[in-house]
Amino acid sequence: MAMATRDRVRSALPTPTRRAFQATLADLGSSQAGYFLAAQAAAAGIDRFRLQRFERQGLLERDSRGLYRLTSYPATDDAELWQAVLWPGLRSDKLQAALSDDTALSLYEVSTINPVGVDITLPKGVRVRREKPAAYRVRYRDYKPSDLTRIRGLPATTLARALLDLIVDERVLQFVDEALETAPQRSLLTSREATTLRALRTGDRELLEAMRK
Repeated sequence: MAMATRDRVRSALPTPTRRAFQATLADLGSSQAGYFLAAQAAAAGIDRFRLQRFERQGLLERDSRGLYRLTSYPATDDAELWQAVLWPGLRSDKLQAALSDDTALSLYEVSTINPVGVDITLPKGVRVRREKPAAYRVRYRDYKPSDLTRIRGLPATTLARALLDLIVDERVLQFVDEALETAPQRSLLTSREATTLRALRTGDRELLEAMRK
């Protein structure tokens, strides 16, 4: 009797409508240029069978395995960057990647760098068991929360952290120099950050080796 009562109560509960599911997906995609992960949808109560149905109906496009785009969402110049930061998240509803290095530097518009491809960084303990697109450069570092920010909604390293990574790796230093000249004038680096980064850039080997550890 108790089981029958529970069944009647369960059947009386309202089920989500198609409009409610679409609203949920719109909420997911609105902050990610129209993109979302199947894992994010599942965490919001929308399973892969309903996603496949919406795809057949033309409401969604599957960009890659586990990554979808709302067809009603307008195109954006940041689409490639969103695809990159969402790419590692096949089995997680949480964003794990951050734009970093050359790509992060380019977002701040303090140098003339124009990266080919996209740089993303993942925590050291994360491993992605799927083929990496050729355009992605993936690095593994453990960032502190203070190393990360959002630019146009995109997860990225702060400018100070992006410059630190490039100096430590001794890469694209001509663009680092441009940024160190421009960023303080635009209040994108604190005086302390600028002083530390210049010391690293001009050959403070002891400090540089400490940063590499």
